[in-house]
Amino acid sequence: MTEIYTSSDTNLAIPDENTLLSTVSIADSGTILDLNVQLGISHDRSNDLDVFLKAPDGTSVKLFASVGGNGNNLQDLTLDDDASHPISAASNPNITTFRPEENLALFNGLSLSGVWTLEVRDTRKQKIGTLDRWSLEVKYLT
Repeated sequence: MTEIYTSSDTNLAIPDENTLLSTVSIADSGTILDLNVQLGISHDRSNDLDVFLKAPDGTSVKLFASVGGNGNNLQDLTLDDDASHPISAASNPNITTFRPEENLALFNGLSLSGVWTLEVRDTRKQKIGTLDRWSLEVKYLT
C-alpha cells in the first residue's frame, strides 16, 4: 500500500540562525518498504539550510545541507533514493527529484505510525525563509 501523509504544520517562518521543527502524525500502522519526501521551501539563500527527517523511533536522515546555491531553489523538491541526480544538483531549476545526502532506506523496516519530524536549520545570518509544505510518500506493508 502507498499513501501520502501531508503535514498541516506548514507555512512557517524559518528563523534566522535557528531551527524550525515541523511534524506530521501518522496513525496508520505498517512496516515501511520505501519512503520519499516532498517539500517546498522558500528561501533566498537555499545554501543556508540543513534539513533532516526524524522517524518516531529517533532514526534521523540528513536530507541535505548547504545546497541550492544563493537562489530560491528548493520550492518543489522530491527526495527519492532512486532519483538520477544527487541533491547537490539542486541549483538546476529543470530538475525537481533528487537523491538525498543520506539514504531514506534507513527508514525501511521501521514502523510507520507515530510523529515524524522535519528539522530545518538556518545556519547563517541575514536571510530568512518559509517552510511552505512537506509530505511523506510511504510504501508500506500492513
